[in-house]
Amino acid sequence: YPKGMAFSRSLSFVFLIGGLLVAMPLHAVEKTSPQPAKSSSTEEPKPLVIDADELVYDRDNERVSASGNVKLYYKGKILEADIVTYDQKTKRVTASGHAKLTEPGGDVAYGETFELSDDFRDGFIKSLRIDTIDKTHFVSPRAERIGSDVLVFEKGTYTACDACKEDPAKPAFWQIRAKRIIHNKTEQMIYYEDARFELLGVPV
Repeated sequence: YPKGMAFSRSLSFVFLIGGLLVAMPLHAVEKTSPQPAKSSSTEEPKPLVIDADELVYDRDNERVSASGNVKLYYKGKILEADIVTYDQKTKRVTASGHAKLTEPGGDVAYGETFELSDDFRDGFIKSLRIDTIDKTHFVSPRAERIGSDVLVFEKGTYTACDACKEDPAKPAFWQIRAKRIIHNKTEQMIYYEDARFELLGVPV
């Protein structure tokens, strides 16, 4: 194959975690057809599917760049962004520009940049906001995702108040601000470090 290949939105890439399977139009692969990588376990690897307006595969660097209405699907999770890069060597996904991660349960995370493992379990998010199905909200300039169940928010805030429709930048009626917030979904617990309670943005 040539070093770089670009395709239109009519094509989606399908990756196998642990091995790369690239779906291509038949006319683009005349001599060989790529085969899925075999898994050493009895369970078949789950595919990571990428859909975008444009996909460029850099074979030499084993990197896929997607741009324009990008959506990644994996085990019920959906990662959306303007630009997404998948590095097969490091098995890392970087998403930027209107980035959003929707969990299978309905929680939605918005961020300036997502840097995640290829199964979306671990990584870092810049300028993160999470809206949960329970109508609670977390905000942090930087957060770490540890597994699928633990999130660590640096200099984060937590509230159950929705943003003001007339002025979304207005402080929530109440919120908890902390040096660090740890949300453990498995334990259904929220831990605060150096926390203070605020009413309309004023500590009390």
